Amino acid sequence: MKRYKGILISVIVMGIVVLVVLRLLGSKAMLDEELKSMTEYSALVPVEVTAVVTGYATQSITESGIFNPLKEVAILSETQGIVLSVNCAVGDFVQKGQVLVAVQRSLLEKQLALAELSLANAQTDLQRFEALANREAITQQQLEGAKLGYQNALTNVASLKEQIDNTIITAPFDGYVTSKSIELGALMVPGMPVMSIAQQNDLLFCARLSERDVLRVAIGMPVAITADAYNGEPFRGKVKEVGVSATQSGRYEVLVQIPNSQFRLRSGMGGRATFIFSSNEQQLVIPRKSLVGSVLSPSIFVLEGDSVVLRNIRVNPINEEVLVVISGLKEGERVITSGQINLEQGTKVRVLNPV
Repeated sequence: MKRYKGILISVIVMGIVVLVVLRLLGSKAMLDEELKSMTEYSALVPVEVTAVVTGYATQSITESGIFNPLKEVAILSETQGIVLSVNCAVGDFVQKGQVLVAVQRSLLEKQLALAELSLANAQTDLQRFEALANREAITQQQLEGAKLGYQNALTNVASLKEQIDNTIITAPFDGYVTSKSIELGALMVPGMPVMSIAQQNDLLFCARLSERDVLRVAIGMPVAITADAYNGEPFRGKVKEVGVSATQSGRYEVLVQIPNSQFRLRSGMGGRATFIFSSNEQQLVIPRKSLVGSVLSPSIFVLEGDSVVLRNIRVNPINEEVLVVISGLKEGERVITSGQINLEQGTKVRVLNPV
């Protein structure tokens, strides 16, 4: 009996040992399988992809330039005399019709008084000569001389009145005084520069475009302008003029008009103009970040199954974010946009953003 119990215990122990061994072997197989899966999974290069789509490509170009006044006039003297008053300084805002400079006029006024007296005498003489001519008491030549004397006196009076008017110089339009060439007490003569006035409630931004880009610009096209002085703050303008002849540098001037009612911008400031051109045709587009290499010799990784293929393509760069595909890709194909640095031909990948 005791012998029977001993055998039974031995069998049970052996069974337990066998079960433990089998369990351990099964766990090891499972661990090996899991380890193999993890190893294979970690060997896959993680990437992000995007699909090649058809759309309207928008191209933009940015050119630097200078803000200029919409209109600037240099005022010249049309009379002679001593400057009696100067009523503005450089930087002042003046309104249309405002008196800027007054010049001595007393001598001209005396000359006008004499000229008007001469005119009255010439008119009297003309009337007398016309009466005599009606009675044929004088020759036609004498009558013509009286008429000529009257016209000369009339012209002299008109000229002196105009010179007197010119002794008061007024602003031709609302604007800012940008330069001043005369001072109180100076002798002014005809043709002398007096001052310059610029209209700045609107400004013109002058940008120079290449011959290829200028052909796509049209009058009235909206343009985004940034001023260097305002750290990229956008201002809106529209194309006012497009140059038809190139400068010495081979580029064409394009003038963009920008409202400046609050006078935040000033002529002479620097800035940048961004022109946006939209295509009228749908084209294949891909993100620029998917490109491998340069746009001169472009290639791209295309997802095929669970691996990638390196493919040469032809592209047209539109802007800093988008490329138009000329050849080498089809709509719907998926291209790698992230992780290209770890890829080569045939590399197996793990897509992080299934598309």
